[in-house]
Amino acid sequence: GGGSGAVLSGLRGCRTLQRVALAGNQMGDAGSKELAEAMRAWAELRVLDVSGNGLGGEGAEALTKALRGCCRVEVLALGGNKLMGGEGAMWLATALERLVDIRELDLTGNLMGEEGMRALGAPLQNCKSLQRLDLGGNAIGVGGAPELRGVLMACGKTLRRLGLRANHIGGGDGARQLARGLEECQSLTSLDLGSNGLGPWGAAGVVSALAEHASTLTELGLRHNALGRQGVHVWKTVLSHFTAITDLDLSYNELRGEGAGVVVEGLQQCKGLRRLDLERNLIGGREGVKLAGMLVPMAQLECLNLQGNMLREEGGARLDNGIWGCGGMRPVRVRKGTVAKDVIEQVKSTLPACRVMM
Repeated sequence: GGGSGAVLSGLRGCRTLQRVALAGNQMGDAGSKELAEAMRAWAELRVLDVSGNGLGGEGAEALTKALRGCCRVEVLALGGNKLMGGEGAMWLATALERLVDIRELDLTGNLMGEEGMRALGAPLQNCKSLQRLDLGGNAIGVGGAPELRGVLMACGKTLRRLGLRANHIGGGDGARQLARGLEECQSLTSLDLGSNGLGPWGAAGVVSALAEHASTLTELGLRHNALGRQGVHVWKTVLSHFTAITDLDLSYNELRGEGAGVVVEGLQQCKGLRRLDLERNLIGGREGVKLAGMLVPMAQLECLNLQGNMLREEGGARLDNGIWGCGGMRPVRVRKGTVAKDVIEQVKSTLPACRVMM
């Protein structure tokens, strides 16, 4: 807006600027043009964050042209703008050709689609120092999966954190392309694949590919991928390879008690696991008791999310929402009424130091 324009005018002569953070300032196209003008003097710029500013086609064009003169940029955040379709991505691609030292790139929520991923594929493959890449919420789809695979194969040796949530990759050829790319990601520590519709077999291929280098992965998100009971049975044998895992999100997957039990059994040797999210997986009360018993070897857990399941007692007493003391350490949080008392007691006795959400 107008305020950011005044600020930018005052910064035009600051030739030694290295970090500029202007996230959420609603600059729009007009403000981004003013930013682009100021950037002409910023030859030393290393970090630029203009996420959440509503940049459209004209703004993207002006900004990316200016970026071509800022060849030392290492961190670029453009998430939550309007680089929709191939046009905005094509302008960004011309800038990436110059940003050979870029380490972190955030393009979340730009809805660039398959066409945008195709435009970015080749220049991203030349970013040999890339350590963090977030492409969540861009509707890459099956059509953009081959380009994504190419990027992962080219940058896999340096990539540490990868965000791909909500990209409609699917469980067929899209999942296969993704798995092939992930095989080359030898140093990943964090991967978010939530809400991609991988299904049981697509997820099985992805997890098997990750198992090749599972010793580095600490965070894995597979939320809302329709895994079902069938899916986790397929990759049960590889779960024990994830020895470094600390955070696993399997919420909204219809695992039911049987599938959740398979997960817990496969993870019992993962002594570093701190957070396990099983929210909304259709786990029943009796299954919950059995599951709680299986958690005995996992006393290191700090947070277990069982909210939105069916841990209810047939006609049992209603528990008020609130906080229960758990072993005098962390609390058990009860957010849903009519939770089975035997499940509560079993979990409390099994994980006295864990924050359990039900």
